[in-house]
Amino acid sequence: EFFIDLTRLSGGNPLLSLLYWLESVKSDASDDQLMRVGTLPDREIELLGQLSLQKRVILATLVQHHSLTVAQISQILRRDPELIRTEIEHLNRLGFLETKLGRDMNCFQLKPLAEALVLQELRCANMI
Repeated sequence: EFFIDLTRLSGGNPLLSLLYWLESVKSDASDDQLMRVGTLPDREIELLGQLSLQKRVILATLVQHHSLTVAQISQILRRDPELIRTEIEHLNRLGFLETKLGRDMNCFQLKPLAEALVLQELRCANMI
């Protein structure tokens, strides 16, 4: 039953399966050397629920274009580059993004670990 629920929650995505499995693992209270696998969460893990719409739109843009500079995101979304830079820095601090160093400008893209969950949530929200 555990693996049926795990497959349902993850949609068969191995990375999501691993994240849900990690969510169900807890340290044993009597022996800190043991880990116990408990029940899976009742609902899907939600990463984006606390993010502003602007941040979710930036994430959707990065999913669609893979890797972009602040100037490119600003141009696509028709927003002030400083606003985009601030939002990118916050998403970076939250662990959603990684920076690819370029000759002239840095590009930003989703971290592989976050990408699967972000993609799933954006699809459920009809943002991509």
